[in-house]
Amino acid sequence: MNKATINGIECMVVECERFKKDMAPSGFPYMYQGRHHSNDWSHPISIERFVGVNFWGTIFSPVPLLEEEFDYINIKSIEYEDISMDSMQEVCPECAGCLAYGKIMVTGSILYASVECGCGYKGREEYSMTSYTTSVADSNYEGTEPNGSVVCPSCHSEVVLPTDIEVDGACLDFSVDCSFCGASIEASISCIFEGNIALPMPA
Repeated sequence: MNKATINGIECMVVECERFKKDMAPSGFPYMYQGRHHSNDWSHPISIERFVGVNFWGTIFSPVPLLEEEFDYINIKSIEYEDISMDSMQEVCPECAGCLAYGKIMVTGSILYASVECGCGYKGREEYSMTSYTTSVADSNYEGTEPNGSVVCPSCHSEVVLPTDIEVDGACLDFSVDCSFCGASIEASISCIFEGNIALPMPA
């Protein structure tokens, strides 16, 4: 789930997934669905009460976005916050289905995410690491512009990230052990999308 400002209102959005009203996040009680253009699945073009064909995703808002007499409104502007790994899900360029994420490969400050679809399509996405948080017990550390490593909150040593990470639900939250003090570090990394789906994964 990611924050996006739609028509000047800060909302919470989830791409490719249909949610029920009782799953609304706190402070965002109004739920709508977004419709994408037939030739461009990357962004919603309208907000509707229900979308069958060309469904883009679910939109939660703190205030009503539709008047009672209207079933939809056009989106005039949409701005996303920095894309994080838990909102990376895109649509398959061959069948428009939702892509599933498998492995993340780390090369310096660039992350390569492998993606695949039930139709057989396979590809990758490229992301630039922008910030991260690490935690050990009650100690936390926040960093920016990582270059393939994070800082251990316990001993403040630089810990190199694993080059091959399994991802669950397209979220880059994982554990890594500090090679200096032995602490088990919980890491969470944020990224910005840098490139389109392509092949192959880097060696």
